[in-house]
Amino acid sequence: MRQLFVLVVFGCVVGLSSVSWSVDVAVSDVPEAVSSGPSDAYAELGYLNVFTDLDQALIFVDGESVSRESLVKYPLLLGEHLVQVRLDNKLVYQQTVIIQQNRTSTVVSDHFVDIITSTPSRGAIDREARRLRKSRGDFALGMFGATIPQPAASVKLWLTQNLGLQGYVLGSVPDTSYGGVLGGRLLWSPGDKVFAGDVTHAYVYAGGGRYADVFFPDGKDYAELGMGVEAKLSEFANMLFGFKYKAEKYVSTSDGDSFFRDMALLAVLNLFYTSAEITIVSRGTSFETGASLGFHVYF
Repeated sequence: MRQLFVLVVFGCVVGLSSVSWSVDVAVSDVPEAVSSGPSDAYAELGYLNVFTDLDQALIFVDGESVSRESLVKYPLLLGEHLVQVRLDNKLVYQQTVIIQQNRTSTVVSDHFVDIITSTPSRGAIDREARRLRKSRGDFALGMFGATIPQPAASVKLWLTQNLGLQGYVLGSVPDTSYGGVLGGRLLWSPGDKVFAGDVTHAYVYAGGGRYADVFFPDGKDYAELGMGVEAKLSEFANMLFGFKYKAEKYVSTSDGDSFFRDMALLAVLNLFYTSAEITIVSRGTSFETGASLGFHVYF
């Protein structure tokens, strides 16, 4: 009986050891669970937003269609990525964006041009006009030939995109009734346009000063109110009169005088910004209407 009891106990011990060894092996064979939190790779990501304002437009990133009409907080690896927008299988916009770590790059709708009318959005016009205006400069020197009160040398300074100052002065002009003028204006422009490859703007102004002529040799005060448009006309002249094509014609026909005359005019139009103005001038109780044509070089 004792021998049988020892055998049973020995068998139980061996059996339990076997089970324990099997469990240990099974547990050791199971791989470690992958963490559900962000891995180190996520720290090397940035994000992209795209807003198109184009119904049914497809947004592609690096050649892959990823969204329609808009894209918000789209994760991308760091570096350059090609963003494209297609509408009706036509490419309407393309730009390379640089994704930076943990930052969001946004492409907004004012980058786009209307597909039907080929007209830029207001935001695109404003952005391009600001760029051209910055390249042009905000300080200008020139002349303007006013019929009232008289022609004068002029200086302009645009303080902001919409607000500017102008001062003008000139002494008496021999063999004319002009006896001298000194005046100033406050300029206000509602906005800029891009025309013929350069910035164009309309403006209104109010100002005044003092002038002299044959009727008021001791001088007389005046006030003025008017509006004008300023633009660079060189490209417009090329389109309207075909000076570039005329140059080829003149060279081939040896018409040198006409060639140099038109080239000189084109050079002037390319250097100066031309302004046309209509003015109402008050001299005491009388009001007169005049016009002026100005030429300014911006720095």
